[in-house]
Amino acid sequence: TPDDVKAGYDKYMKDYFKPETRTLLQVSFANAEAAAKAKARVIAGEDLMKIATELGFKESDVLLKDVTKSDLLDPKMADAAFALKEGEVSAPIAGGLATAIIKAIKVTPEKQSTLEEVTPALTKRLQLEKAKDEVQSVYAAVEDARAQQTKFEQIAEKAGIPFQFIPAVSAAGQDKAGKDVAMPAKAEVLKAIASSDVGVENDALPVGDGYVWYEVREVIPSALKPLDTVKDQVKANYIAEKLRGVAADKAKAIVEKLKGGSSFDAAAAEAKATISTAAGLKRNEATADFDGPAVAALFSVPDKGFAWSLGGDGKTARVMEVTKDVVPSMVATSDTIKKLQDDSKSGLAADISQSYVLALRNEAGVTINEALWKQNTGAAYAQ
Repeated sequence: TPDDVKAGYDKYMKDYFKPETRTLLQVSFANAEAAAKAKARVIAGEDLMKIATELGFKESDVLLKDVTKSDLLDPKMADAAFALKEGEVSAPIAGGLATAIIKAIKVTPEKQSTLEEVTPALTKRLQLEKAKDEVQSVYAAVEDARAQQTKFEQIAEKAGIPFQFIPAVSAAGQDKAGKDVAMPAKAEVLKAIASSDVGVENDALPVGDGYVWYEVREVIPSALKPLDTVKDQVKANYIAEKLRGVAADKAKAIVEKLKGGSSFDAAAAEAKATISTAAGLKRNEATADFDGPAVAALFSVPDKGFAWSLGGDGKTARVMEVTKDVVPSMVATSDTIKKLQDDSKSGLAADISQSYVLALRNEAGVTINEALWKQNTGAAYAQ
């Protein structure tokens, strides 16, 4: 109601207040004397950014965009900066750590949004709050009914919430026929039911702003499917496995002949295969023609060496010869080097963080109850 919105505005008024912001140019100097000389140059008409450049600063070093007064850590700098008019340049300011000159480039006044301006957004916010309260009311009612051993079907009907009975579902989320089963919060629910059992009263599973209640009514042990139901699949798998074996054996035999001195052309003619050339292949980089296993096999042999790999279709194989091995020159600014640097930094940071945490644990004498951790989280403890 309008009264609810008005009360919400009074309650959340501060959330719709934007403090004054400023875009500032703040240039620090080695001492007060240098700052005074710079101020004199500004008074004479020189640009403060030009002076900053002479001192070796980039614009990103001295430009502070749309900051609030609280964003400035030095109180003296903050008071001086927010006392300036737009376009005005301050006198040298002796702060706690440095002496600086500040220019106010842009000033955006504070603004308190009116009730009319925020009514649409505030209405949605209050509706969501009310919905969350109603969810909690439903949660309490369901928990009370569960405490009285009421069946899920009856609880759902009385509370007006959806109920779904799933005759059987695997850990992969499929039914007995191998079809995907639709359910809310599927990944979370599957993980939860996998660690539960028949007769266990499970806690409600929080999902977003709501909950899912679940119980296991039957556990069907894993078992081999009857042969008559999977005969076609078994036959196809068996043939595919044999084809892979034949292709691999043939490729290995060709590689041995090549190592023994047979020419590549002769081997291709005997196998009734075609020869193609690929250039510029890189380690750990698959291409449209060379998948991961093929690249790995190729880089596992030396220059002028021979390698083989199975094709992606499982029916073919390829035999490869390294005709030219090129080690690229190191370019410090290349994307490859940058990625290597980023990966190294990330790995080093993770190692240092883990070592630090372990050191703190040892110093504080902290131990982790692994069994309890797994019971509460369903996951192994991460250092």
